Amino acid sequence: MSKMLLPSDVNAQDFDSIIVLTFGFPTVAVFYFLLIYSHCAFTMQYFGRTSDYSKLQIGLRFGICFALIYFIGMQEVMVEASPFKTWGIDFLIYQFVMGIGEALVAIIMCVVISSLTLKNSVHKKPWAIDANKVIAVLIIAAAYTIERVFVCWTGIISSDVKLFPVPCYLWTVIFGLALGCMYIILYPLFSKEKSNLKKSFKIMVIIIGLNWFIFNGFMALIYKNALPDIITRSSFDIAALLLSSIVSGRILKKR
Repeated sequence: MSKMLLPSDVNAQDFDSIIVLTFGFPTVAVFYFLLIYSHCAFTMQYFGRTSDYSKLQIGLRFGICFALIYFIGMQEVMVEASPFKTWGIDFLIYQFVMGIGEALVAIIMCVVISSLTLKNSVHKKPWAIDANKVIAVLIIAAAYTIERVFVCWTGIISSDVKLFPVPCYLWTVIFGLALGCMYIILYPLFSKEKSNLKKSFKIMVIIIGLNWFIFNGFMALIYKNALPDIITRSSFDIAALLLSSIVSGRILKKR
């Protein structure tokens, strides 16, 4: 519950959305957690039940992907939304503490729910790495990086790229690589899906993209006028992920 247990140096009075003013921050935080973890549980259970992987692997694969979103996503350089005036070690530690809690809960929850609700498979699948998977990760990372650089520098979305260019670019590349890894981790679970487009849509839009939107949507829940920016940035991100994953899927299919 990292977002509920905010450090004392955070001024809750800065949270000025109509929802916070009406229901209070704790209620908004509880709603956020119910929403984002419900999405985790539902997508894992819904798509995992058709996979021939073991329920432990399904839980771990989904849990790791969601954990990467929360842990690395929390490090996005948005200093104005933190208690700090500049990017630095204090910001990194603060965001680390905020993200690690959500990440651990996601992994534990997915493993527990998969063990209780999914049928176990006798097939044990290895966690293998090959050249095509590396290429697929790089394609998705490159697409995400190019898209983010474009929307940030053109001012389509708000960002700190002009104030802190190096950490912003570094985070974008790292998160792009993480997104590529998420696709590779979930890809084998959809081996029964023949359509590359449907497979990419399920992974990068319904599972990863929607969860990323909900994660970013927390800002819209606590700050007024933040929703348009959240919708815009999430839409561009998801579009880049879908298109690049379609290309990556064709490379993986050739394997």
